Amino acid sequence: DKLHVVGGLIRDSAPNAGLRLFATGAGGKIWNIDSTADFHLYGQGKIVFYPAGIIGEPPLAISDLNVGIGTSSPTEKLTVIGNALLRSTDSSSFDLIVLGVNDPNVGVELRSGTSSGTPYIDFSNDANIDFDARIQLTGNDAVSIKGANLGIGTDSPLKPLHVIGGGRFDGSGRVYIGTEAARGARGLEF
Repeated sequence: DKLHVVGGLIRDSAPNAGLRLFATGAGGKIWNIDSTADFHLYGQGKIVFYPAGIIGEPPLAISDLNVGIGTSSPTEKLTVIGNALLRSTDSSSFDLIVLGVNDPNVGVELRSGTSSGTPYIDFSNDANIDFDARIQLTGNDAVSIKGANLGIGTDSPLKPLHVIGGGRFDGSGRVYIGTEAARGARGLEF
């Protein structure tokens, strides 16, 4: 026989045996499952898994060598719709996200889905869902740091900007220190 069912298992004793799934209707796809040294699943079209068992629930999909989590139509090598948590399994080490190994031009981009968004990066050192510090794009050409002081040359900044060491300002602009009208316009201007 070509097919034996033994104890709920489907078996075929022929070399390079496999199972073919296909739809005979118009546009039907063919998928093959076989096991030589490794398990192989290959065919036409995309593969969509619905872990909750309900079609339409957030799926896991493979399409054109792209993987989608929460979407059946991934557009990049990895497309995630929804929240993601990346963690190390080693509790004694730092959790790391490494991008662009061996790529000298690696980058990270935070992009708002609307023209009026303000993307941000939050930093927190406790279990609270609020942030301890935030770097945020507040306008087309403006970035702010909220909730923390910025230290250059120090790990314990005491003011919004605390610099230990020298500084250098190049360009045609001016440097203003304490010259706001609200402060009586006293200060230094270079």
